[in-house]
Amino acid sequence: AQILVLLAIDDDRGRVITAPSLRYGLKAAVLAELTLLGKVGLDEQKKLRVLDGDPIGDEILDKELEKICASRYPRKISSWMYGLGQKKLRRKIADSLVSNAVLIQDGKTFQWIIPYSADPQREASAKYWIKTQLRDMLLAGATPEPWMVTSLSVLRACRLLSLIFTKEERKAASKKVETLVRSGIFKDPIAQALEDITSATAEAGA
Repeated sequence: AQILVLLAIDDDRGRVITAPSLRYGLKAAVLAELTLLGKVGLDEQKKLRVLDGDPIGDEILDKELEKICASRYPRKISSWMYGLGQKKLRRKIADSLVSNAVLIQDGKTFQWIIPYSADPQREASAKYWIKTQLRDMLLAGATPEPWMVTSLSVLRACRLLSLIFTKEERKAASKKVETLVRSGIFKDPIAQALEDITSATAEAGA
């Protein structure tokens, strides 16, 4: 979810874009991360169940995991797309990026902390670093990592691949993302859950 917010910051205005689909994308990203961490998964009826309810140590993820744990019965992912996410989720994610010294908040706008701590040798922002990693993986054949494939899959579902790729690149990028999710980088239960999450995201934002 933090990756989505970073990519969605307009560099000129210093604000997160107002694309309606981003709201569902953030919810999808939270569910995807909980899935990758082994906290939730799908049962035989493709309903979301808690696999491990212990706190993670992340305020946002723990809040959402708590809500899923508190549900009286398992629900389909499409239901959670509307029921998951406390108010102002985007704001809370942005606040966490400020707390982690990735962004500086200046009133209602954000400024980048340069250099980004993960790449201190380069005079660039976290957004530049993330875009470079994702583009290199998809277009230049760099080794895919789960966070990369998951992020691109969520971006594809909420129709925001334009935040990374040019108009000429997007069609091919979209097809490759779909292939990567099914390529074996994820175990079958996780791959199925991610596909259901992104399908529900696309439907919610349609």
